[in-house]
Amino acid sequence: MSHAFSRPTAASAFCGQAMYQACVPVFIRGLRALAGQVQRASDTSKLSAERLSGVPVGKMDYLGAAAETHVTR
Repeated sequence: MSHAFSRPTAASAFCGQAMYQACVPVFIRGLRALAGQVQRASDTSKLSAERLSGVPVGKMDYLGAAAETHVTR
């Protein structure tokens, strides 16, 4: 009788590793693309407000390093 929590076999470990290799790179690419979209949306809104009001917007530091930290986790 097979139990739901039986010991993993070599085949199931291989299957898990194959799933990881197939899925994780896709997720990482998606997160990087999302970070770029967020940055573009932020820049667009900031520059649009500056253009419409004529008031210079203060400098905002790019948080790309912080976004990369989250991607590496």
